Amino acid sequence: MFLSFCSCKKKEQQTLPPKEVKNTITQTINNSKLKNDSLSNESIPNQIVPTSHSKIINPSEPIGFTLLAEMTALEFESIKGAELEMKMVRPIYSEIFDRDEDDSQVIPLLSPGQKALYHFRKMDEILMEGGIDQLFSSALADHLGDIHESLSVLKHSKLNDLTKDLQLNYLLSRQLKVDGESDINSFKKNFNSSFQKNKEEFYLHLEDYIRSHPEEFINFKD
Repeated sequence: MFLSFCSCKKKEQQTLPPKEVKNTITQTINNSKLKNDSLSNESIPNQIVPTSHSKIINPSEPIGFTLLAEMTALEFESIKGAELEMKMVRPIYSEIFDRDEDDSQVIPLLSPGQKALYHFRKMDEILMEGGIDQLFSSALADHLGDIHESLSVLKHSKLNDLTKDLQLNYLLSRQLKVDGESDINSFKKNFNSSFQKNKEEFYLHLEDYIRSHPEEFINFKD
């Protein structure tokens, strides 16, 4: 589950025209991305979870479970598609859902690839249940910036553009009430169609990433 944030009373402010609101939000997102990109080369390798530890809230007191899947090299080569992805994500789901763990404590401990896999599946599940309207009304919506950042490790331009536009239009939907509503509704319709059309391609690309970076997902038994 994602943490819910308190809704603090907002100060009254002057309403900007829809175009100016969109430009302001876009600039904010781009500035944030530039800052993250400048740190990526140093930060990403340090996020990989070692096979001997998993959740470490206090470095001196490791808790004894692993978020890596356990299998042999032969098993890894033989399983494919959705079965492979489920085996990779199962240890994460087990910790978050079976133990009723708050995922804000678990996500920072995941490797870049594990974060991408977890976020993509979480987003896909909500979209399958109720489309983009349900996504925008869920607690996950406040984390769309984190999702966009985590999925960027896959280096898939179409998915990157979709999640960036998703974040932008969610922020716009919170800023604009009546003005600009038709543009947001048009985006919602196009997003649902585009995501479903390309979902299989996204999952195949995710599987390719797992194949190329098994150390981020698996503790091999042999």
